[in-house]
Amino acid sequence: MHPRVIILGMGDTGLLTAVRLARRADVTLVAPKGGMVSGQELGLRLAQPEAWLSTSFFAPSRYRSLREATVVHGRASALDPDARTVLVTGPEGEVRPLTYDVLVVATGTTSGFWRDGRVETLDAVEARIRQQAGALEADSSVAVVGGGPSGVSVAYNLKRRRPAQEVHLVHRGDAVLPAYPPRVRATLTRQLAALGVRLHLDTAAAIPAQPPDGPTPGPLVLQPGGEVLTVDRVVWTTGAARPNTDFLPPSWLDPDGFVQVEDTLEVQGQPGVFAVGDVAATDPGRSSARNAGHAVVAANVQARLRGQEPRKRFRAPPRHRWGSVVGLQPDGMAVYLPTGRCLHFPGWLAKWFLFQFVVRWVLFRGIEPFSLQPPRRPHPARRPDRLRG
Repeated sequence: MHPRVIILGMGDTGLLTAVRLARRADVTLVAPKGGMVSGQELGLRLAQPEAWLSTSFFAPSRYRSLREATVVHGRASALDPDARTVLVTGPEGEVRPLTYDVLVVATGTTSGFWRDGRVETLDAVEARIRQQAGALEADSSVAVVGGGPSGVSVAYNLKRRRPAQEVHLVHRGDAVLPAYPPRVRATLTRQLAALGVRLHLDTAAAIPAQPPDGPTPGPLVLQPGGEVLTVDRVVWTTGAARPNTDFLPPSWLDPDGFVQVEDTLEVQGQPGVFAVGDVAATDPGRSSARNAGHAVVAANVQARLRGQEPRKRFRAPPRHRWGSVVGLQPDGMAVYLPTGRCLHFPGWLAKWFLFQFVVRWVLFRGIEPFSLQPPRRPHPARRPDRLRG
């Protein structure tokens, strides 16, 4: 009998960990949505949902490497470390105990309407995505609150897809993308301005008392001064991340509720329990999801299963955040390095090399079927000038 590995969470990081372990252990994935729903590329998700769904939203049966794994639809609700048992609450409120030899916590964070810990079906998630995107398409004016990568992505993609739409970006700082190199901040600021996005820097907005469950009707009240921004709808990307760790022992958590881990990504004082992704307190930016934390966990889980001490270490991440900001565009994809330099992949190369080869086969070890739908260009009469990083 294979050792039992339970992976809590089926976002990008939990799934990447699972595909590396499924043939080496009896792997069970606990998936609140019943499948993989990425928390990345919010701009494409709202501006061109068909393109986003084709790369970021899959049922478990689509993954070749998970054919021998078990996927349980539900979320972790309690944990007994002594009995090595986790309780999973399903969509109808039913509770199921799962016993593990090794546990991986990849439950992520709740950081807005696009990242939540609710238990629901993939059909329900897809319906909500299409409803939100459809509502924004019908609006003549939109305000995006928050100048991090999600906010910049939303403002950029909405305006590029619908040039006639009035788009505002409200950010409390003096520059967008504060975690990125200065050159990237300057590049994206120029691109937003060239598209016609109206930037409101050093400006805060009145935040609703309850976290919005999606874009909300306008207007938007700005602070200080109480100026009213008259818009049809507001998209909230304020980035107040809250870890999904309410089921874990408090002694495992730091003061903010994130899981305390060693540099092997093993939970402090808990041999055979690992945490990875946004939920793991690896560094100030909790960046193991963006810096191959899944590979560290997969290697160290295998070491534990062989009765060995974990040896692979999570290295300190780059000073600045890196990667794509606005996602795949009709003319290609810009990927920014920690130095601020930009690698621009032409559309054909991004489609066939990055997505069809790297994403489909290298990262996820085979997705069937995989039919990438690149973002569509605006109508030729309204097409903005080509923008490069």
